[in-house]
Amino acid sequence: MKMRLLAGGAPRTPGMLRRFGALSAILLASACGQEGAVGAGEAAESLTVAQLESELNSLPAETEVSRAVAAAGPTCDAVCNAKSWIGEERYAEAREALVRHLATAPSDADAALLLTSADIADEEFGRAHQLASAWLEENHDVRMIEQRARASLLGEDVETAVEDLRELISELKDQEPDASICDALTGACATPVRVEAHAWVGLATAEYNRQNLEVAEQLADTVIDPKAEAGHLDPAHGQFLRALIASQRGDDAAAETLYRDILARFPNEPGSLINIGGIHFRSGDLAAARRFQMAGFEAAGTDRRSAAIAWSNVAEIDMLEGKVEDAEAKYLEALETSKGFAGAHFGLAVLYDLAGRTDEAKRQMVLGLKLDDQGVTRWNTSWFTPEHQQHFELLVAVAQGDTDTAAQLARALSQASDAGIATAASRWAKATGPGRS
Repeated sequence: MKMRLLAGGAPRTPGMLRRFGALSAILLASACGQEGAVGAGEAAESLTVAQLESELNSLPAETEVSRAVAAAGPTCDAVCNAKSWIGEERYAEAREALVRHLATAPSDADAALLLTSADIADEEFGRAHQLASAWLEENHDVRMIEQRARASLLGEDVETAVEDLRELISELKDQEPDASICDALTGACATPVRVEAHAWVGLATAEYNRQNLEVAEQLADTVIDPKAEAGHLDPAHGQFLRALIASQRGDDAAAETLYRDILARFPNEPGSLINIGGIHFRSGDLAAARRFQMAGFEAAGTDRRSAAIAWSNVAEIDMLEGKVEDAEAKYLEALETSKGFAGAHFGLAVLYDLAGRTDEAKRQMVLGLKLDDQGVTRWNTSWFTPEHQQHFELLVAVAQGDTDTAAQLARALSQASDAGIATAASRWAKATGPGRS
């Protein structure tokens, strides 16, 4: 069995803008192709127009959304309505109102920002990144550069996120120091220096998720800590990042100390609660692990990804304790909570395989690997025992069609001390070994 860390880089703190400082629920696979040097502007323009026209043409001339916007009149236009609908998680309605508006005012920055905000809130990170990139080809707004970086980071497209964040940091250095950069959705404002500080946290997070621990640590030492000392962000950001790095290096004691330092000031910070639960899981204390995961789930509130991670981690504990039906239900609920969360698919793959439902296990693993195409979720996963890790690796090999690796792992695990894993591995040994059909 396995348990996932919440690895978003730093906790939310009271009064802090939801920029790059939040955990992976505002973080989290969009793969944007690199634009060619020739004709990039024309390609982007046709993309924007084509997308808006396609969506607009697919809509009836009049809908409940268009009637609601018309009825509100000058007191609340399409942008005003969209803000309310995003807050109510009525993303389709918000998108429709904004698409109709942008079809006639394609350069409206607030409307374009809200459209990408709706996509990000709905975990459509690839679409948000694509729209932001296309809009920036014809327009300029530092907020959209930030939004594009946010989409790639939240979508766990860490390679693109590094490029986007470096561009954002460079752009912010050219801003007037006393300027205000205001969020189109919440209206919260920050100075360029503060936004830049959070962008550095995002960059360090991306480097951590690229498994570049030394680079992430260096950024914490040379950039994040000095900016915290200057008052541009909370020190908890650096503490959280260092805790993640410590656990990856096998020093859970140091990690727990850092998480508890954060909780001393922010007792309901979900990432620290969840990750302490992971530390107890690795130590074999399932009762404490469950307690912290449940606390993290309760603290997550409307933070979808945090809630999904915590709830699927509780499912892992259920599975270890033999509560298979409860575990399956929790994994499915985690997927309803956060549709882009690969970890719940991975958990279902293991559960189904142990139950002998091999076709369903393979399907869930394929779905999980598609979402986790850069391996970020797997990087932030820990296992109860080495046998549980090898069982997971066996299922990955099967899903990827790597028959030789699958056969090798299956033969080794057929002698596992865990009876369930041994039985599952024996099935795969027959399916992948000599004489298989």
